[in-house]
Amino acid sequence: MKLHIDHYSIYCFDLQKSIKFYTEIMGFASKPRPAFEFPGHWFDLGYGQELHLIAERGTDKAELPKTRNIHYAFKTTDIKAFNEKLNEHRITKIGPKQRPD
Repeated sequence: MKLHIDHYSIYCFDLQKSIKFYTEIMGFASKPRPAFEFPGHWFDLGYGQELHLIAERGTDKAELPKTRNIHYAFKTTDIKAFNEKLNEHRITKIGPKQRPD
């Protein structure tokens, strides 16, 4: 079973300013994003990894750590084996869950 980071998501308060920063300063290329019900933007970081910007899902900075706005996601070649490994170690989890991306 192979496991690697698929993407990292961060919340931004000014989406256009953040897009400009990650495009012009960091040099990341934009990539298509599914039509979620909230604004955001995706970047291709290379090596099969992505940065996902999430916007307008709450504006109280104190609440951000309690939401799904900031997260990282892993990708695996064998979700069943990985799920069994988590179960063996009694790791609490939600999913696996199908996503539009």
